[in-house]
Amino acid sequence: MSLENLEDELIKTNPEEMLSTNELIDSIQLYDATVEIIGFVDGIDSPKIVGSNQQFKIFKFYISNGMGRRVQVVCWNDEIEKISEKILPNCIIHLDGVQARVPKIAAFNNGNVPFELLIRSNSIITNLGKYEPTTNFIENPITIKFTEIFNTTQRISLDGYIKTNFAEIHDPKLNKKIGCGAITDGMYKLEVHILEFSKIEYIKLNINKGNKVQIIGLIQSSVKSEISKPEM
Repeated sequence: MSLENLEDELIKTNPEEMLSTNELIDSIQLYDATVEIIGFVDGIDSPKIVGSNQQFKIFKFYISNGMGRRVQVVCWNDEIEKISEKILPNCIIHLDGVQARVPKIAAFNNGNVPFELLIRSNSIITNLGKYEPTTNFIENPITIKFTEIFNTTQRISLDGYIKTNFAEIHDPKLNKKIGCGAITDGMYKLEVHILEFSKIEYIKLNINKGNKVQIIGLIQSSVKSEISKPEM
């Protein structure tokens, strides 16, 4: 889709309705250098210097489609300055001419798909407006068991028992306080992050270790798995 056609389409369409579908994202082929995708920015890492001689600069951000897919996007060196001002929280962006590739270090892939997208010198980024989620984009959760967690990228509903009660921690990537705790089924333990967490409201719920709870949300996994057998 050309930029001119995209702008014409925006006049007629709510940008949120143009977010790439799960089917489109799942069909992306590794090493395709002509990937086109639309998503909203749901996380930004500050640029940092890397390499054995500190010779490289890397910038990462993450886009979601509001339907369960989250993709890590990376940009290196001189390309960072060209795009950084366009990457804003909750901004809907159109990426055209980016390359899908296997993450260099899988453990550092904070998306939930098996590839990352690389910004290249010929990549085009267009800002389509601000993402304001509506009920139309809230996917009904599927009920699963602990043993099925890594078989889905959909929104899930999971029953378990409080293993570690929730408390506030600072998330450096989001640069905000979130709730962090863990639930278990008696065999496995899952770390859970609550992005919109109120310590005061949580205390009012009077939830204690061992209480049964239902968690609804998305699984974010990496090589360093978030589910494990609890220590006895």
